[in-house]
Amino acid sequence: MMKKPMAPQYALTACLALVISSGSLAQTDPKSGQFDYTSCFNTSVTFENVGVNRSATPGGLFDNDNIRCFGTWTSLDGQNEGRWTCQESDQSGATRVISYTSDGKTPPVRTLVSATGKYQGMTESGVTLTPAAPPLIRAESGQACNRQTGSYSRK
Repeated sequence: MMKKPMAPQYALTACLALVISSGSLAQTDPKSGQFDYTSCFNTSVTFENVGVNRSATPGGLFDNDNIRCFGTWTSLDGQNEGRWTCQESDQSGATRVISYTSDGKTPPVRTLVSATGKYQGMTESGVTLTPAAPPLIRAESGQACNRQTGSYSRK
């Protein structure tokens, strides 16, 4: 003799009863007490920065050039690494594209990737340093500066 299968509504009722009863077996947290835990993260961020160059000598090379940078910063297992690219352009539209890499321990390595207009054919070498942070322009935004020093030559 063949058994008749359980009707669908009875199967659903049995499943719901099991789910509801298993919830009552779960441990409930006390209304008060202590906690102690650690949250650990590996972090990777992308960013875009925009700004204006200010030459140490007003009107000097690159003074008032607009700058736009984008890149990534990663912190994995206590090791920091950053890579970003900046495009700097003057009022005439002449541009320089500079690539940066950082191990988080030493000043970033900068490489002039390309240049147009009056900067075309230019070569550069130098260092990038991060001085003390300037006063905030707006409280809701971050602000940082990098000092660029070095030498250049044009063809």
